[in-house]
Amino acid sequence: MNRNNAKSLGQRSKSKRLASWTIGTLMLLAIPALLYVQTPGNVSSEAEEAHTLIKIKKSEKSHSQLNPPSTSESSFREKAEKLSNSFNEKGGIFVFLHIPKTGGTAVRSYLMDQKPNETSYLGCWKGRKVTEASISDYCEHGTPNKTIVVYEAHGGPPCLFYNMLSNKLGEWRELAEQNQVPFFAFTMVREPISWYQSFYNYFITTVGQNVTEAGFFDDHHMKANMQCAELFGISWRRIPAVQVSYSQCMDALALLKKQMDWVSTTDKFSTELIPLISYLGNFENRNLNVILPPAPRKKKLVLGEFSEKGKEHLRNWTEWDVLLYNDIQGSYDFNNWKDFLDANGALHPVA
Repeated sequence: MNRNNAKSLGQRSKSKRLASWTIGTLMLLAIPALLYVQTPGNVSSEAEEAHTLIKIKKSEKSHSQLNPPSTSESSFREKAEKLSNSFNEKGGIFVFLHIPKTGGTAVRSYLMDQKPNETSYLGCWKGRKVTEASISDYCEHGTPNKTIVVYEAHGGPPCLFYNMLSNKLGEWRELAEQNQVPFFAFTMVREPISWYQSFYNYFITTVGQNVTEAGFFDDHHMKANMQCAELFGISWRRIPAVQVSYSQCMDALALLKKQMDWVSTTDKFSTELIPLISYLGNFENRNLNVILPPAPRKKKLVLGEFSEKGKEHLRNWTEWDVLLYNDIQGSYDFNNWKDFLDANGALHPVA
């Protein structure tokens, strides 16, 4: 069955499943809106310097296969169609950089709902070197039987994000481009105060049983700007906590934009990220091999909300994460993708 026929036959069931799946996952991610935006009046001199650095970094050339912000509409459509056709004809590789507490588990659940042909639990822990060698081989020789391979790289030693961004991803991308193997790397970032709210709930459940809000901020695991820290390779598990600087954060941001074909935000993953990767990979009609980290132990999530004092503490604690988040929103414009996906019948509104 060709791709168009398969998509036509599966359209109704896909829309219903996507609507049902989206409602369920959004319930898991539901957290009160706590958006905080930096304004000129509350940006420190360091932040102003970082803003300048961001503008410089924005001008750097991206090496991604498809970078929507820098392409004209006609050029974008041509590249997008070429990439989607290449995945359909040859198979290929998706690399998912799963930053903790950004909604990556929901993306993983979506992939598993596609009933993958093969699932490997290796990722960046047990079997990491074997996994990386396999991805390198796929980039050089193509995937077996034109399979779509999705590799989820989660944080923490020995798979620190900075190592992935500065070394491994570039090597894989270069190999894939040299050998015309379709390759697409993506990730998500989260509004910073919402990120800490999610991490607080996780911390209470899995690490600091019954810890108070004050105890959470004082804990020797805690640090400011933790999304920047994770991307720069400073894991939250590191004791004592080491604070990330704005220059380190901006370095990580520049690498992120250089290596990622798409960076979504948590609140838009079901309306932007999922339709995008689903269409490019044609996941429902292809053999899918998903390589994941070990399945986590399921624990009851403890839901709580920061006090006003706690939120104010975070506003003073997340200035570099705010810069990163705002820059990503401005750099990755979904409008071109939206028009392209809509024209190909790949956007399915939630009922």
